Amino acid sequence: RRSAATAVIAGSTALRLVSQEIFIQPPAYTGLVERREKTLSIRVPENSRLTWRLQFSGEPRQVLLAFHDKSTLALEQNNGAWTGSKTLSKSALYRVLLSSEKQAASVLQQIDVVADKPPQIRVLAPDRSLSLLDAGQTSWSLGFEASDDFGLAAAQLRITLAQGSGENITVSARTMALPGKGDARKRIYRHQ
Repeated sequence: RRSAATAVIAGSTALRLVSQEIFIQPPAYTGLVERREKTLSIRVPENSRLTWRLQFSGEPRQVLLAFHDKSTLALEQNNGAWTGSKTLSKSALYRVLLSSEKQAASVLQQIDVVADKPPQIRVLAPDRSLSLLDAGQTSWSLGFEASDDFGLAAAQLRITLAQGSGENITVSARTMALPGKGDARKRIYRHQ
């Protein structure tokens, strides 16, 4: 395996990246725990907050993370390490640069951002989106299945009812909580 750290000559002092750590804070809604990685190339959920902590064999004047989109993140020296944070919503390539001369202290690194997929909803009942009241009918069955890669929160049912004919149509709306059955990632909701 090729080392991410490479020696860089800065004046007469050889600077070398000797320790790297990235603290990863996924968005709270994912339910994923915070973690630390000891490598500069990582895979993270979309909108994760990343905090780099880098240490060098010498004393660089400045440390930057240079991203492929031409943006940079200047790291700050803190207790013998260089630290900085950034929230990422898309994948990126970057490298660690030293001083204003932008000398490379690492090979090109990759952050693979995994996009959050939208919830999938499949209607089980009724089989039509517009239901007309039959003579003597007092209720309808509603059922749907929902799934999400990070889990589902509470569901709400919003009902809009139009009654009457001609110019005497009244419209009413109400919202109610809808309990579901199943695990957090895939649930079936039913209501009568």
